[in-house]
Amino acid sequence: MNSSISSFRGSEWKVLVAVALAVVALEIASRMMAPSLDSDRTHIHAFPELIGEMKNADHPRVLAYGNSLLKFGLDEDLLAEELTEATAALCHVTKITPVGTAVRDWNYLYETYFTRTDTHPEVVVIGFVAHHLPDDGELKMRRLARHFCSSANLWNCLREETADFDTRVVGALSHLSAIYGDQYELQWGSVHWFVPEYTQEVRKINRWLDDQDARAVRTKAKTAKSPPQEAPPKTYRQLAHLIAQFKEHGVRAYFVPMPQPEIWKLDPAMVETVNQGGATMVDARAIAGMTKEDFSDGYHLGKSGTKKFTRFLAKVLAAELGDQE
Repeated sequence: MNSSISSFRGSEWKVLVAVALAVVALEIASRMMAPSLDSDRTHIHAFPELIGEMKNADHPRVLAYGNSLLKFGLDEDLLAEELTEATAALCHVTKITPVGTAVRDWNYLYETYFTRTDTHPEVVVIGFVAHHLPDDGELKMRRLARHFCSSANLWNCLREETADFDTRVVGALSHLSAIYGDQYELQWGSVHWFVPEYTQEVRKINRWLDDQDARAVRTKAKTAKSPPQEAPPKTYRQLAHLIAQFKEHGVRAYFVPMPQPEIWKLDPAMVETVNQGGATMVDARAIAGMTKEDFSDGYHLGKSGTKKFTRFLAKVLAAELGDQE
């Protein structure tokens, strides 16, 4: 009897050890695969190198900070060239533009990669549209904890950004494990590897679902009997904190409302937050000569729009940098 129990326990331990080794192997493989999952992950994993280059670069150092709007809408080489020519100073431009990010991500990212390494630009340019700056932006906890938080600010992130226990657990696991933190990207990449048509078909389904949702919203608006309730005012606590970070380290911050095919409104509360924090608003919503043809997809700038926006920004920054000398 005792021999049977001992044998069972021995087998059980072998299974547990095998499972543990398999998990460790998968974790190592996931970490090795992470920088090549997609172009955005490649960019994120290049942050230390990019910021290291900025630290050793000539002054003034300009940081283009944001998301895909600046990733595709700003030509950093052209901006550096234009600024160098206009100011007679060898300017260095660095782009940190992970896609799908907003003010919450930018706060933790700056603290993790810039403040902790004591590396700061002289100038930071933040490109945005309306939904990127309010506090009510979507919380993408897996990605935030995995890629933009450090061990030093993770607990503050989990405590400040959510009161939900499950979401905090998701954040903690995502920070510790590439398997968990990059789960969706790993799944997407694996399926795409084995089924090449998967991505195309999923995009078709998503577009169809988006169209269905849009039609439902329009139908509901037409048939609504009572007027829609006024939305509560937006708050900008995270924006104020980001500006305070810049100010603390002597970084001159320029917030740039990005051009869009249709003009969009600035929230006066947002403008007030920027002004009170000591940052500068550079309104690029209506650049002279820019048309709908300058956009690649109705949201991001195309090649011609990128050149127009970059030259507009260079002209503004050159004047600002000249005044600071």
